[in-house]
Amino acid sequence: MTLPNSIAKLEHLRVANLSYNRKIKIPPQSIGKLISLQVLSLCGCLNLQTIGDGGRGRWWSVMKGGE
Repeated sequence: MTLPNSIAKLEHLRVANLSYNRKIKIPPQSIGKLISLQVLSLCGCLNLQTIGDGGRGRWWSVMKGGE
């Protein structure tokens, strides 16, 4: 499963749990348009290369396992 850019249409989404998805390498830039998003869980995404900046200078808080 990969994430389509149309994920940005879910403007009221607060939590996105994408944990253990081995197909995600780079989340789509459009995820930065989710202004209500508070939690983006990418735990166990072994092929994840980067999370980018989320677009428009948005900063992500990154937690490593167990934090």
